[in-house]
Order: sequence, then structure tokens, then C-alpha cells
Amino acid sequence: MAKPGPKAFVNTVDGTQLFKLAMSAATLIDVAAWFNVSLSSVNRAFLSNKQIPYAIDDGKTVTQFTGTFREIWNRGMGHCRISLRRRMMQNADKPAIAIFLAKNLLGYKDEPEETLAPTVDGQSKSVLPEWLEQVLTEQQSAGPDRPGATNPLPPSEGSTLTSEPDSKATQGPSIALRVKQ
Repeated sequence: MAKPGPKAFVNTVDGTQLFKLAMSAATLIDVAAWFNVSLSSVNRAFLSNKQIPYAIDDGKTVTQFTGTFREIWNRGMGHCRISLRRRMMQNADKPAIAIFLAKNLLGYKDEPEETLAPTVDGQSKSVLPEWLEQVLTEQQSAGPDRPGATNPLPPSEGSTLTSEPDSKATQGPSIALRVKQ
């Protein structure tokens, strides 16, 4: 039996099956395989404005709807995401799931952001001393692949930061900051 053409697929697609496939997070490739059509036929159906009837069975009642392929797909994927979030919230007592939820729903990050302190004029200013800001800025501009050492101690009065070539460098030119007194 030959595959139905692209127009035939849009006209014969079962909206309820499509909705259930979307609820199970199937890909469009999975949809093409399920309905035994090409991926390009599914893509054309996705772009079509043809209204397709479908039904949602919530266990108590069956509700009839109509929508385009895209609307049915988006609604099914929405149900999938809500169901997944609900199950994750139920299992939030497990550390891995709690960490995932904190990062994705609450915006938490593994790396802390730079701490800024407000000033009188409303502008933010770094709480780090200027000499350390200078050292960190120069280290960051050198890049992570370049070796180099810095003196972590603050310069004493009358001393200046100077750059000297690092004799231990094995990859390209490198600059190490030393405090001269």
C-alpha cells in the first residue's frame, strides 16, 4: 500500500492520536513513523491551517475540540510539560531533582555572580580593592591557557605593580605581576 500524499495526510490525520503522541513527547520524526508518512508530509501538515477534530479524555469526560496540526501539537506538548513538572515537584525531596528544579524554575546557578555594593549616587561598585580588581582584570585578559603567577598580597605604600616576563612559560609569551618595593 502506498503512502498517502501530503494533502491526504492533513485530511486523514487522527487528531486524538496526534494529541496523545505530543503528550508523550514524541518528536515529529516519531509522528511520521507512527502515521507511516514522510517527515516532509508532517512538516507540511504542521504549516497547514486545516482544522482537525480531536478529543481529550481526562478519565471522567471526553471533550471534543478542533484545531490545526500545530495547535493540537502545542496543546499536547503543553500537557506533557505540565505533567512532567507535576511529577518532578512530587519527587522534589530527592536531592538531584531539587537541584534541577532550583536551577531551572528558580534561576539558581552553580557559580555565584560578582558581588556589587551600591554607592551613594546609585551606581554599583565592586567591593574588591582596586589593586585586586587590576590583578584579576589582567589575569582574565591573559586567558586561561597561559601560565602566570600573581602576587596575591596588596601592594604596600610606595610600591608599584610591574610586569616581568615569566621564565617558566612554555606556551607563548606570558606576563607575571610582581610587587616591587
